[in-house]
Amino acid sequence: MTADDLFRSYLIAYLFWLGVGAGSLGALLLQDLTGGKWGRAAAPILEAGSLTLPWMALLFVPVVIGAGRIYPWWAHAADARYNPMYLNRTFFVIRAAVYFLLWGGAAVGLERLGEARRAGGGAWWAGPALVAHVLAITFASIDWAASIDAPWGSTIYGFLWICGFGVAAFCLCILASAWRAGSRPMPAQYSHDLGNLLLAFVMLWAYMSFVQWLVIWSGDLPDEIRWYLARGGRGWEWTAAALAALGFFAPFYALLMRGVKRSLPRLAAVAGALAALRLVDVVWLVAPSFGVGAFRPRVLHLVVFLAVGGVWLSLFARKFRAKVFEPGRFYGA
Repeated sequence: MTADDLFRSYLIAYLFWLGVGAGSLGALLLQDLTGGKWGRAAAPILEAGSLTLPWMALLFVPVVIGAGRIYPWWAHAADARYNPMYLNRTFFVIRAAVYFLLWGGAAVGLERLGEARRAGGGAWWAGPALVAHVLAITFASIDWAASIDAPWGSTIYGFLWICGFGVAAFCLCILASAWRAGSRPMPAQYSHDLGNLLLAFVMLWAYMSFVQWLVIWSGDLPDEIRWYLARGGRGWEWTAAALAALGFFAPFYALLMRGVKRSLPRLAAVAGALAALRLVDVVWLVAPSFGVGAFRPRVLHLVVFLAVGGVWLSLFARKFRAKVFEPGRFYGA
């Protein structure tokens, strides 16, 4: 594996694990804004997931170090093709710092509010915080993923990541609930609610993916369609087909069934499969932009993914254990 391979695979792993934490924060803010009993099951897990975000700022440092091997514009800051007023090194780092300040501040703030927030005291600022969170994900996805293929752009691209992060967050809720079900089983109603929310985000992700393709296809502009041309051969077309079949149609059918949503082991099986498909989706969104033959799956790619995942899971587990033993947090127990 070359240095280029190492940093590119690190970016993919980083975006996947960042998405679980960012998705957790978004779902937590959504719960504070709308209420609902599903929060009694999901909120402790989402809180633990969102509290990994301050640490993800440290894990972003290798992306900055290897940016010259990831982003073509990094070494050509004066090239007019790349909009040097926006895509320049200093502004890139400043924007990243702003994103992490927003995410970290919101995650820590939600924890500090504690019982007052869970009693409804956080709803007054959940709306503005959710808007800021959506904007941060949108611009971060443009900076860290779409800019690999600059000057290509899409107005829907950020929403693809937002919906994908939501899928990842509810997969985390379901899998973490299944893991701890031996000590405190989840009531069927909570499982049913989480299944419905997972279904909603799967449908949103599929809708945004289709709409972006439809808009670009109907426009038929060379600067826009080349993003899909890069994903139309060398095996990437089969990746897209797998994402459509296994990332939408199969879970859509499964999650329509009441018996699946009210059975935590069955729901966890669907969530586990969707979590794996989330990684495939991140690879499909990012890797073809590196160019022909620039990214081929290798064992070390898996090693990098597991290394970043190991750090993220250790951070999550430490917070999650604290939430498990916090009195009265799960199902009102």
